[in-house]
Amino acid sequence: MTGHLLVLVLTFSWLSGFNVDAANPGLGINPGAPSSTIHHSMVEQGKAEMAADIVERLFDLPAGHLHPVHGYDPAQIDAWLDHIGSPYSRYAVLKTHRPANPLVLAPRGPWPRTLLFLQVLETGEVVPMGHAVVSEGVPPGQKKDFLQTILEAATTTRQELISKYQIQRFVAPGFQGM
Repeated sequence: MTGHLLVLVLTFSWLSGFNVDAANPGLGINPGAPSSTIHHSMVEQGKAEMAADIVERLFDLPAGHLHPVHGYDPAQIDAWLDHIGSPYSRYAVLKTHRPANPLVLAPRGPWPRTLLFLQVLETGEVVPMGHAVVSEGVPPGQKKDFLQTILEAATTTRQELISKYQIQRFVAPGFQGM
């Protein structure tokens, strides 16, 4: 009886090891990364994916049309500042469920076929939410390439954006003001 119980316990232990491994399939582990860095990356990725989802729903785009989606990364600060600081950059301001906190799209960012996501806050702060690549081609149910649609909608200048929303500064790691 004890032998059968031992075999049963060993079998159960062996099977539960598979369940633990199955709970974390294919996720790489970076033992050198501090947990705060991993947490920051996950939060920023979540913000970018939320912004991409809002845009896809507002424009009736198929899910995943904005792909890949990347969260804000402080290592890209110079590219963000160059684009945001340029008097030639144009913005499309989207009214969402919170009109005082619109989602702002900036096409033709520092990377080709890219859409930058910015969130305007009532406090006069702007938070970068990340960016996404716009898939090439005309999406189902649309008449033209989505990037062209956004380029045509992006008529707000930097100065108009600052004035209309009383923007005082950008808030994110590495941002030092507008």
